[in-house]
Parts: sequence; C-alpha cells; structure tokens
Amino acid sequence: MPDFIEDIKLSATLLCTSGAVDDLVEAYNLGVKFLINKHGPLQRKIITLRPNAPWYTEELREGKHNRQKAERLWCKTKLEILHQLSKERCREVGKFVMGLIIQTR
Repeated sequence: MPDFIEDIKLSATLLCTSGAVDDLVEAYNLGVKFLINKHGPLQRKIITLRPNAPWYTEELREGKHNRQKAERLWCKTKLEILHQLSKERCREVGKFVMGLIIQTR
C-alpha cells in the first residue's frame, strides 16, 4: 500500500493540471489504469461448475445452518443447555441425511 500511495504522488499524468479537459481526463484514466495494473494486476481463475445435487434440499441447508448456529452459540457461552441443543440439532441433521441416503438407494 505505501508503494501504491508513493506512485500516485509521483505520477506525472495524475498531477498534470494544464491542457484541455478531454486530454486531462484521458491522461488521468491511463495513469490510474497503469497504477492499478502495476499494483493489482488482473488474475485469471479457473472455476469448476458442478451441477446441483438433487438430494441437497432447502430443508437440509436450513438444518445445517441451524446446527452451526447452535454450535457457535454454545462455543461462545459454554452453557450446558446450549450444548444439548447443539447435539440435538446435530442428530436431527444426521437423521435427515440418513433418510435421504436410504431414499436414493
């Protein structure tokens, strides 16, 4: 970040204040583009698209979310009642997943 700030301060195209407005805007845009490419070049990533799993339902997503929420709350407070709730939600999600596995066979 300090190098980026220093390059902005030293950039002649960004500091130029004389000339036609269109020329100044073009010079400014080129200067900014150069600095962005120098300090944060564009990177290419390969993303693998996978089809949606038919068994991963909204009900399962919600159950897992509730399980994680209960676990985070228990970890934060260490209350025994929240530990029991966390374990119960974990069992519910497990039973639900087992039901899905049995249905798909």
